Amino acid sequence: MRIGLVAVVGLSVSVAFGAATAAHAAATPAQKCAAAKLKAAGTRAAAKLNCHAKAALKGISVDTDCLAKADAKFATAFSKAEAGGGCIVNGDAGSTGSQVDGMVSNVVAATPSVSYPLSCFDGIKNGFETGVDCGGPCPPCP
Repeated sequence: MRIGLVAVVGLSVSVAFGAATAAHAAATPAQKCAAAKLKAAGTRAAAKLNCHAKAALKGISVDTDCLAKADAKFATAFSKAEAGGGCIVNGDAGSTGSQVDGMVSNVVAATPSVSYPLSCFDGIKNGFETGVDCGGPCPPCP
């Protein structure tokens, strides 16, 4: 009798977990859109950080073509996500891209290399900087 009870409990647990998994398997259009936008943002950040990493290895300024390529891929992926429908917010590629760029700038500033002069980290707009510690010979401004 005990073996039968264990089997029934085990079968019940398996069915319950299977049903829970099946209930969570189907993503809504809004969830699919959000996931695609988050993936696009992550890809943009990774691509731009790779551009900066290559520059740091070579001791040169970051390649603006490399950064532009990351921007273009992001724009395409974001447009594709919105074209699929279901997005709760549309037209937010610019604001999302700016937030990603701000994060990239913060990471680059936190990991200085020989490609940026010390004036890029002094909290003052000086030299050829276009903003405080950004632009010109420094990391791009957010």
